[in-house]
Amino acid sequence: MAPAHTLVRELDEVRRFWATDRLAKITVGVRLLLGTESPAYLREATKAVATQIGGATIVDLHGQAHQAMDFDPDQFVTAILAE
Repeated sequence: MAPAHTLVRELDEVRRFWATDRLAKITVGVRLLLGTESPAYLREATKAVATQIGGATIVDLHGQAHQAMDFDPDQFVTAILAE
């Protein structure tokens, strides 16, 4: 686990983040990627963020959890480049 040293810092940032009315001010297209095997709290958080950003879309990454970019890069890239 080479990136293990970053986990504490990443978790601290997650705990500090609060979705606020700033999200409603986003005016560019937003695509949120969500692994179908992601933990429930991540699925809920993704949906909560999407509802606050007008026009945001959620793309399911089938069979993936949080690290689809590592475990299924083809699906990940396809989801990013989709129109």
